[in-house]
Amino acid sequence: MIIKSLKIIPGAIFILLLLSLPLAANAFQTDYIIYLPLIQKQSFSWVNTLDRDESLEFYQENYLRSEPPDIHWTGSHASCDPGTTDPDYKQAVLQRVNYFRGMAGVPDEITFSDELNEKAQAAALVMSVNGTLEHEPPETWTCYSSLADEGAGSSNLFWVSMAGKQ
Repeated sequence: MIIKSLKIIPGAIFILLLLSLPLAANAFQTDYIIYLPLIQKQSFSWVNTLDRDESLEFYQENYLRSEPPDIHWTGSHASCDPGTTDPDYKQAVLQRVNYFRGMAGVPDEITFSDELNEKAQAAALVMSVNGTLEHEPPETWTCYSSLADEGAGSSNLFWVSMAGKQ
């Protein structure tokens, strides 16, 4: 009984925090009112990680690949062209992200946005050319663009070498 009660506490705290946001906004006497709508999909697929067979099947179907697709990047450091990557490569990345989300028990139906991908690709070019990661790349960086700045400022940054991949 205590365990069931404890599961309710985080949700109650979260709801309390959401309800207090309009009050907190008024306390600062700003001209802005901030509302954070709680949007949650009512149903999503998830993996019962307590079931070894289900976990193994999900792993084999969604994580393992016989041969990972090549990246086929079409950009250029020399001309500061962010380019794009192969659609099969993007799909493999998306499948991998959704695999980990499904195993974590959160919605595993994430999709890509062409607009956000373009910003992320521009940010990746700037980071690659300059050899470092930065959420706020300076305008003095080689291949800097406002698109890259927007992408860098709203992304989780991670460095991985694709040496040897085409």
